[in-house]
Amino acid sequence: MKKKIVKLLSAVLLCFALIIPFGLTSLAGSSTWDVTVDGVVYYILMNAKYTDTGIDVTVSARVKGYDKETVPEDVVIHPMVQSDSVYGILDCPVVGIFQKAFNGCDEMKTLTIEDNPNLKFIDEFAFCYCKNLTDIKLPDDFKEISYGMFHGCSSLTTFNFPKSVEKIATNGLSGCGFESFTVPSQIKVLDKYAFANNQKLKELSFESIPESFGEEVFGNCKLLEKINFPDGIKEIYNGMFADCKGLKSIEIPNTVETISKNAFNGCTSLTDVKIPTSVKIIGEGAFSKCTSLAEINIPNSVTELELGAFEGCSALKNVKMANSIKTFGNAVFSDCTSLVSFTIPNSVTTLGSAVFSGCTSLKSVDIPPSVKTMGDGVFMKCTALTKFEIPDTVTKMGYAMFSGCTYLESVKLPDAAISYYFMFYNCKMLKKVDIGASVEDIRSAFNGCTGLRELYLPASVKNLGSSFIAGCTKLSQITVDENNPYYSSDENGILYNKNKTKLIKSPQGIGYAVSIPRSVTEIGEKAFEGCTDMKMVRIPKNVTTIHYSAFYTVTKPYKTMEGITFICREGSAAYEFAQKNSIATITKCDHYEIEHIYFAPTCTKKGYRCDICKECRERFTESEYLPATGHTAGEWELSEDGREVKKCNDCGEILETREAQKPETNGSGHGISEDNVAETPAPQMSFFARLTSFFLRIFKLFSK
Repeated sequence: MKKKIVKLLSAVLLCFALIIPFGLTSLAGSSTWDVTVDGVVYYILMNAKYTDTGIDVTVSARVKGYDKETVPEDVVIHPMVQSDSVYGILDCPVVGIFQKAFNGCDEMKTLTIEDNPNLKFIDEFAFCYCKNLTDIKLPDDFKEISYGMFHGCSSLTTFNFPKSVEKIATNGLSGCGFESFTVPSQIKVLDKYAFANNQKLKELSFESIPESFGEEVFGNCKLLEKINFPDGIKEIYNGMFADCKGLKSIEIPNTVETISKNAFNGCTSLTDVKIPTSVKIIGEGAFSKCTSLAEINIPNSVTELELGAFEGCSALKNVKMANSIKTFGNAVFSDCTSLVSFTIPNSVTTLGSAVFSGCTSLKSVDIPPSVKTMGDGVFMKCTALTKFEIPDTVTKMGYAMFSGCTYLESVKLPDAAISYYFMFYNCKMLKKVDIGASVEDIRSAFNGCTGLRELYLPASVKNLGSSFIAGCTKLSQITVDENNPYYSSDENGILYNKNKTKLIKSPQGIGYAVSIPRSVTEIGEKAFEGCTDMKMVRIPKNVTTIHYSAFYTVTKPYKTMEGITFICREGSAAYEFAQKNSIATITKCDHYEIEHIYFAPTCTKKGYRCDICKECRERFTESEYLPATGHTAGEWELSEDGREVKKCNDCGEILETREAQKPETNGSGHGISEDNVAETPAPQMSFFARLTSFFLRIFKLFSK
């Protein structure tokens, strides 16, 4: 071996002598190779460079992985390994462990990392998914359980921390097999998911409070039942116990001031939560999706409920809170499907967006006068609401407030609100809306309100959009306040611009025939969309512009409705539109002026009514026949021929006759009492009277 080294050095010196003139540093470089020691594969890195005194060689080793054929059950990582090289046997200090070096090493049961002052790093997931690893011994000066170091080591039930360990990095001990665990006092930092997904963990304790917590440190520990909080803890940290589905009850220590974001999110077995008066903030999603939580008592120390604090608590029926909360964050109680009624404290000034969205059992909400602002979709998809009133103290409302409230029938809104954007979208049962006097924007406000029959637009409305009443199949009347400077309406309930030069929108429930006024020059976008009952449209030649979608169907594929007939002049814009869209036309007269013909029914004859064109006298609508009214009998009265008759009150026709009834006298001129009345034969009629009566009967017979 020595002879080989001498020969090698001689060759190197010869080369060195020959190349000196060309620069010594040209031979400097590095070499790498692998060496396996006790089943552990080490990556050797050697650097060589020339100096004034000769060759300077440095060498180090890094744990690269393991040899499945030779790795033992008891793995030892030494501080130094030896390896052959061109320079002989080199001592290689171990300076690090590569990423996933022992990933999935099922053969390993124990791990010993010997004391090593040269160890500089342990890369991510170095020993992850070593499913049979049960015992670990770390150096006394070990500082950190690195990123994912023992992630997924499901047989690891105990862990002896060196006193020097201060940090457990992200996923450092996640997915292990601990049944109980006590966080030692020297741990100062718990990064996110440090103990997450420990599927056997039932009890957790702390010797002291770490200085720093990452998110979801103990998240998804599904069997966790008992938590022994450290003394003096001030915060339940971000997602600290999220998805711990075994938790049934929690008593928050009276030192805690903040329950942070997602602290108990997804704890589906949680039924009992005691919140002390030290708590001031319940953070975003703190108790969201706690689907077994039926009751919560929020103390008067709490001033704010943040975004989704109780979102998705589907069993929640009773919420008690004091008059201390000022703000309900967005979606605080959204999807709490068991809430039936709710009283908002009179300290609240702001309701965020979607606060009660999806509360499908909610029937009533008491909004106090303290509330000034309501966000978007506060009651969206609250399908049990049937009527609602928002107090006039509310000055600002977001869009889609009642969108999807399919059983909502009537609503009273505050005068101060100026936007109803998507306010009642798809409220299928809505029949009555008292619109505030200040509203300006009603874009898509009533889209899909299939039960709405009438709509009143106040003078303040100025922004409608093309779909504000789309799908309102029963709407038959739009009435615009006469003081509105932008819009107007007519007796048929059709919406126009102020001077009626543009037809903007017809209600879908409009009748069989529509006559467009001469003042109109333009029929706008989707003007008659979905007016399926309308079959005849009279369009005067003054109309020069018809939007291509003016007579579209409501549903896809959008196309011009079938079964419509245009009454228009040949060569007019309406005629050209009809030809292009295969619409039938009547071109001999546009029937501009319509005369309403009405013949009233009599007692014995039918009446009828219809519309005819004043110009061509053509009947515009089918005659509607009205049934005879029938006779209305009056009282008995004496006729000229001396008999008593009963006539019709309406036409005067004699309906019945009888001989006149004359009272008897007793000789003194006084009538005989009713008890002693005797029948007196009727006086004989003269021949002329009998003849007249005969002809009257003949006339009556033939007149029938």
